Amino acid sequence: MKRPGRTTLDRDGNPAYRSRLMPREKAVRFARCLQHNRRVRSVEVDRSPHAAGPRCWFVLWLPSAASSRERIARWMQYRRDLRAENEGRGYQFYPDPDDPDLVYCISVSEQVYELSRNRCTCPDYRMRCARAGLRCKHLRAYEMRQSDDRYNHKTRHTVRHAA
Repeated sequence: MKRPGRTTLDRDGNPAYRSRLMPREKAVRFARCLQHNRRVRSVEVDRSPHAAGPRCWFVLWLPSAASSRERIARWMQYRRDLRAENEGRGYQFYPDPDDPDLVYCISVSEQVYELSRNRCTCPDYRMRCARAGLRCKHLRAYEMRQSDDRYNHKTRHTVRHAA
């Protein structure tokens, strides 16, 4: 899959493009330029909470075309799917014996997350995926594990059931 450029989500969870960090004056000029482009629906200039110094500003813009927004969303899900494939083999899943819809996931970083149907308690799901209709790597890894016989029959102790 071809990468569509720097992507992120806006405050409302819409897939958007994001510029590199730059000085505020340059970000404002670039935003003004984008505002006059018919292929751009909305533009924001924002400060990165993680950057220091003069190059701490970026521009966020939403494409007008629904197909472009869908392409960004597909790319974001694709990246999570790749992480689920790569890291998911190391996850441990424990179904809750009292709630058939609840599964606990122990990630490779030893964090414990609760998975239930279409939700996860991880920060990525809570802060990004839920707003954008995406599935986090933990949900995708569990789905892959459930649908792939390799995990259920050839790999021991990957899906654990309470005794």
